[in-house]
Amino acid sequence: MPELSTDILNSESWPVALAASTALLIAVSLLYARSSASKKSLPPGPRGVPWIGQVFDIPLLHTHLYYTELAAKYGDIYTVTALGQKLIVLNTYQIAFDLLAKRGSIHCNRPPFPYLRRFLGLEYIAPLINTDHSWKEGRRLYQTLLNKEVSRINYSKDITSQANGTAEESFVLGLLREQSPANEHLLKVTGLTNMVAGAETTNGICRVFVLAMLLHPKVQRKVQEELDQVLAQDLPSMDSLQNLPYFDAVLKEVLRWRPLTPISIPTVPTKDDTYGGYLIPHDSIVIQNTWAISRDERMYPDAESFNPDRWLVPNPPVDPRLWLFGIGRRICPGMQYAELVYLTMFATLLATVDIVPAHDSDGKEIFVDPTAPTTGRVASIPNEFSYSLRPRSDAAVALLREAVAA
Repeated sequence: MPELSTDILNSESWPVALAASTALLIAVSLLYARSSASKKSLPPGPRGVPWIGQVFDIPLLHTHLYYTELAAKYGDIYTVTALGQKLIVLNTYQIAFDLLAKRGSIHCNRPPFPYLRRFLGLEYIAPLINTDHSWKEGRRLYQTLLNKEVSRINYSKDITSQANGTAEESFVLGLLREQSPANEHLLKVTGLTNMVAGAETTNGICRVFVLAMLLHPKVQRKVQEELDQVLAQDLPSMDSLQNLPYFDAVLKEVLRWRPLTPISIPTVPTKDDTYGGYLIPHDSIVIQNTWAISRDERMYPDAESFNPDRWLVPNPPVDPRLWLFGIGRRICPGMQYAELVYLTMFATLLATVDIVPAHDSDGKEIFVDPTAPTTGRVASIPNEFSYSLRPRSDAAVALLREAVAA
């Protein structure tokens, strides 16, 4: 039997050989790890034409309904491809929370599309920019705007002052006087974000609330009874709004029943991620299907029904405000302000008027279709429908007149 040579051990070259062997082992380990990672598959999803994918299947309108249909077939997380782009769709609150909140440092950027943003003038619109210094500074300025605006809410006074020409200057203009010139452009686009998003969503939530009260007069009457008991023939105040449990349940159900943003603004992972054994590539686009969350029968039994009582049980389901306004780092900074606006507006409305069906010229009640399609550019808003506002009493009319005159 031939003897093994021990020259290498006795020579001065053995450190080089050892280093080479170590490097080889590390390289093999890295290749194996990379090979194992590459074996992780994407979440399941429909097959499409190579490269084109499902681009011709995804509708331009009511996309959330298409995504929700796919969820019933492929599960709570699945993949759709369009023109080579992978879309990872999240269809439950738990998955969305696990990725967008718990792993917020990964799932925080927005899709690039730089030329489209520049063409549309959306380069610095807060919900669309990435988490760089501009985004952080924009959030800070936006919070300043909200704090100033919340401190001066008085809708009746605003209407009167605008009519007689004594309205205060806009809060954006006021801050432009206070901020440094370096922040001027960012402040302007931050104000634009507030104006566009606020106008669309406020219009939408108002229409959804009126529709819900019109279709459910018993719920409307129950809210009014609670308001009458708490307000004692007065208009709502910040303090009184804290003592309206049924009204709060109705607002939660309005937000869940017809979510204004049925699909979230997408995010892009900063690096490859995995979830439930599936690969979420760094170049994929992650979408939260908010509509599917609102229709999750595991959280909201009989989800199509408008039922405020679901929020009045000892262990209520997940509050829709936890997923409707975004999850994680990109949550809407105006969420609390929006809630204050809705509470004040709707409480004032039902404290003073009844929302009743409208009638045509022949005296026939005009039918309102609860399943009518929605419209809207930023939000999903019910199409226009007919209704009437009937003052509840002479005292209610007097309250409104006093508020406007104040």
